[in-house]
Amino acid sequence: MSRKQRVHYSGAIYHVTARGNNRQIIFNDEYDKMYYLSLLRHYKDKYECELYAYVLMDNHVHLLIAVADQPLAKFMQGVQQCYTQYYNQKYSHVGHVFQQRYNAEICADDSYLLSVVRYIHNNPIKAKIVDRVDYPWSSHKYYLRADCSFVDSSLILGIFSNNKTAAIERYLSFIKELEEFPVMLAGAGIVTGNFNCVAADHYNISIDELLEQSAKEAGLKGGQALRFAICHGILWNRKVLYLMRGKYDKEAESTL
Repeated sequence: MSRKQRVHYSGAIYHVTARGNNRQIIFNDEYDKMYYLSLLRHYKDKYECELYAYVLMDNHVHLLIAVADQPLAKFMQGVQQCYTQYYNQKYSHVGHVFQQRYNAEICADDSYLLSVVRYIHNNPIKAKIVDRVDYPWSSHKYYLRADCSFVDSSLILGIFSNNKTAAIERYLSFIKELEEFPVMLAGAGIVTGNFNCVAADHYNISIDELLEQSAKEAGLKGGQALRFAICHGILWNRKVLYLMRGKYDKEAESTL
């Protein structure tokens, strides 16, 4: 049975999880982690990606990354193949280092995007490796500086506020809320990577039309839908919007 092809378009944002083969340790020391980060930087620049968040655990990695013209597979192939060669040579290991199929979910709205960042940065706390969010092998520290070329924190901080100081304060408050992941929001046009969906601009539909359609389905007037979206912190992704292709497919319905 052939693998399902991943959705790709320029600007797509993915939450990627890559695990060690059989959940084995993939980072034995800090030098392994440093080398992996150097690969992230190299292939991020090579394929013109944007890295929004990451965390390196001992046996797996979480990334939040946006791609450009080249698909995510190109980026991941480069990183994982190079790291596998490094690991096998250093530790006289033979065979796979990573599971062959990494997981990648599209983040199609700002609310889900924020939840992913919170999940990534709190991952070491949930794993009981540390008791605070300032884990050295995550991108959290770059959100406090907000001026790093490696990790682009401006997209996420911009959701909280246009003022950098206020944005960082709100980000820190948000991160402390250890909400379960993932947060799946249905209604008001909010969808995530689990839905069979396509870019809204393919249908040439405006945000106003999308709100009107969503309000109609929810039995709300347009203004009520907009106020609902604002009050619940549902902010439309400024780069890409999704629409479901017709109705939810059966697989999507089962997740609601």
